[in-house]
Amino acid sequence: HLLGSSLRRAVGGGTMGTDWVAISYASCISAQSAFALYALASTRRIQSSLHGESGAVSKEDFVSARGTQSAWRIAWSMFAGSMGAWAITSPANYAVNAGWVGMVAYSLSCGAPIIILSFLGDRVSRIWPDASSLADFVGRRFGPVAKGCVVGVALLNMCLGLLGELTAIGALFKDFVGAEALPIMLVASSLSAVYTAYGGLAVSIVTDQVQGAFCITLVALVSLFVLSTFNRPLPADFGPLGAQLSSSNPVGQASLVVMPLSLIAATTFSEALWQRVWAAESPAALRFGGGVGGGAVSVVIFLFGFAGFLAAWGGLVDQEQDNPNLYLVQVLKGGAARVDGAARVDSWMGVAVLVLAATMNESALDSMQNGLAAGVAACFPSARGLLLPRCTVLVATVVLLFLALQDLEVLSIFLVSNLLCTASFLPVLLGVSPAPLALRLLTEASLVGSMGFSISSVTLFGVVANWSAERGFGGNVVHGAWFAWVGNGYAAEYFLVAVGASALFLALSAAATLAGVGRRDSSGGWGAGKGDAS
Repeated sequence: HLLGSSLRRAVGGGTMGTDWVAISYASCISAQSAFALYALASTRRIQSSLHGESGAVSKEDFVSARGTQSAWRIAWSMFAGSMGAWAITSPANYAVNAGWVGMVAYSLSCGAPIIILSFLGDRVSRIWPDASSLADFVGRRFGPVAKGCVVGVALLNMCLGLLGELTAIGALFKDFVGAEALPIMLVASSLSAVYTAYGGLAVSIVTDQVQGAFCITLVALVSLFVLSTFNRPLPADFGPLGAQLSSSNPVGQASLVVMPLSLIAATTFSEALWQRVWAAESPAALRFGGGVGGGAVSVVIFLFGFAGFLAAWGGLVDQEQDNPNLYLVQVLKGGAARVDGAARVDSWMGVAVLVLAATMNESALDSMQNGLAAGVAACFPSARGLLLPRCTVLVATVVLLFLALQDLEVLSIFLVSNLLCTASFLPVLLGVSPAPLALRLLTEASLVGSMGFSISSVTLFGVVANWSAERGFGGNVVHGAWFAWVGNGYAAEYFLVAVGASALFLALSAAATLAGVGRRDSSGGWGAGKGDAS
């Protein structure tokens, strides 16, 4: 009780007339600027230590930092690069809507794919040691057409991730601070783009260490504050929102399928995380980094989700009035009565949450910007120098900043990328196997075909499931496609259709190959796995 009272006095409020908007902006921009200056100051030192006095950086060093990063650096980078401003808004929102089952499924599904990727990446780097990106691996394993399709999905996945991050930090300032979204979006995107374009992956990983440590410190501070100050009654039946918070919530039950599928798929197509595979100094460093980083992600996402769950359980959330992006900050009111109306930052602890969001936002932005650079470099391997990857980062950031100003719904943005990746990831994941039978059955044609068939099946399912005679044929196609990819609210059946259609096509393709149907000639070309691992 004494600790809680002290914390409330120290960080729970301010004096009358405190300009929380100015304090919020000053604190967040100062933190982001400090990390950017650290990155720029570290760039020359890192380049000199790796490449001598000239500091000349090759394109491969810029996008992969091959074999230069220790286990703990990989761990911090896996953690910091996987977080973002979305972590302040989405887990708490999802926990309120999907209950404790959804909260647990979400947190585990955020960290587990990182661990899986570290083990798959280890295998890929052993079998295809010269590969330097996801796209490069797919090109060597399958062929150029498959490589182009995977690059397209990966770039779209990362662009939508960037868009979601910019939208999330903008929405947080607009909703919680009560200020314009553009300034913080402009500062965050500009700073990360500048030091990313200048220093490349190695600098991003070094920056991830201090950003990650700072985030963990702030998470611990916020957790201690909530633990010490929250004294709302917690009904055994979860109170008025009991139907949503309990295990009987169908959304939570569906999350046991949707969350693992969608997040494993999204991670598969994240060049931002695949880059850490090539950067690790050894297989042991990669596995350790993936295990520690993935575990830390799950713990932090659980804490963020539990904050929203606790606020709802304690009667501090009213879904009819409260902004779903701000469910987490409701728990900071601890023992206070619920206050109707828009939540606004009005305490130093609220500022701490904003600084945490801004730090995670910058870390996520630089990771995805580096991923974009790697994807573009893989598309144009003959292009010399770093001008093209650097220009791509800057141009993409400007375009996505403009789109983020359109105030799109963050969960819908991630839904598009998650569902697209779910429709496409299975053949890529299976393609890691070097077994001769897998090389024979899993071909370039089967990869491209399964992606196309799965995407078409999801769209067709959306059209048929939402058909209405009142809309006409054209209207039904447009509405059904929109609902399937943007408006389904993470309904499990769409993700099951996506992965099921992909698996069905791969099975039929393998059966046709075994039956001797559609074999290519011995000269090589469309339809066969490259097989250079054999």
